[in-house]
Amino acid sequence: MFPELPSHWMALQALLRNILGHPVMLAGGALRDLYAGKLALTKDLDFWVDLHPSNRVLLKNVLEDQGWRPAKGCVLDYTDSLLSARGIRAIDWWVTPSGHEVNLIWVQSAHPSDLIASFDFGINQAVFDGDNWFTSEEFVQDHSKKTITLIRVTESVKRLQNRIDRMLLKFPEYRLEFDWESLRQGAAAGR
Repeated sequence: MFPELPSHWMALQALLRNILGHPVMLAGGALRDLYAGKLALTKDLDFWVDLHPSNRVLLKNVLEDQGWRPAKGCVLDYTDSLLSARGIRAIDWWVTPSGHEVNLIWVQSAHPSDLIASFDFGINQAVFDGDNWFTSEEFVQDHSKKTITLIRVTESVKRLQNRIDRMLLKFPEYRLEFDWESLRQGAAAGR
């Protein structure tokens, strides 16, 4: 039912798992694109990692020794935001020596069910733990019905608009399964 992951994705996941000594989850947009047959449109890989501060420093040192470089010159730490409410504590952007963009998303819990429950769009609710796929009912329904269902708002309206626009460019055959204009107007009115 689920497609096989590209070997370089599996290799990156195994590398991160081996460095950290605990599971690393691949989740979100890359799996969405792969499942929908749009692998060529995948921009980056999101790996979700349990936050252990010493592991973050260890991983940074090992990746830099292996030729990885920080992307966009940015490392984000979240303390008070919608992302923090989702359990996200930090995001590190990296580029591998082969040019792949990798986001390391440091969370309180990288358990597949916790990750799926935190995702905002049904179409994105997929996790691969290195051996198995985990998806929500909404993920399967969105792909079978060619819809994009908003499950919860997890970020600013401006960022949400940008993400919706990008998804509609990738998936022009899909339709929004929510009233975007009402949502935007409500946010503008402070509701």
